[in-house]
Amino acid sequence: MEVALYEPGSGYYTRSRPRIGTAPGTDFVTATTSSLFGRLVAAAAAGLLGGENPGEYTFVEIGAESGRGVLDGVAHPFRSVAKVGIGQSLALSGPSVVFSNELFDAQPFRRFRREKGTWREIGVHVGETELTETLLETALPLPDFLPANAPDNYV
Repeated sequence: MEVALYEPGSGYYTRSRPRIGTAPGTDFVTATTSSLFGRLVAAAAAGLLGGENPGEYTFVEIGAESGRGVLDGVAHPFRSVAKVGIGQSLALSGPSVVFSNELFDAQPFRRFRREKGTWREIGVHVGETELTETLLETALPLPDFLPANAPDNYV
C-alpha cells in the first residue's frame, strides 16, 4: 500500500498528474472544487472553539491535495491558514485548529483473517496479469486489538 500510494514518482499521491477535477484524466471531484465545503468547515471549526476568538488561531490543513486547501478562496475568521502536504513536516506554533479531510483514507494498513483459531496476515500476490489476496506464511507481531474470540473467516 505504501508503494502504491507514496513511491516517489509513481505512487498515486506522488506522481505528477492532476487527480482532482472534472477534466478528462482526473479521478474525482473533491470538496476543494467548491467553496461551500470550506465555508462549512470554517464555521464548524470556529464553533468548536467554545467561544474563543478564532482570530487568535491558525487553521492548519494536513494532507492538502496539490497545494489546494479547503479554505482557499473562502472568507474565514482565523488569523492565518497553513497547508501541510504529503511528506512535509508538521510544525505547529501557537494556537492552532488542525483539520484533515480524507488523509486517513490513504494510509498504509494491514489486514488479517482468522483461520483455524489463529490470525493470519493477508498480503497481495503480484501475478503477471492480476493482483490477488494471499495469506502470508509469516507476519510481523500481531496488533493487540485483534479479538481473541473472533470466528473463523473473520477479516
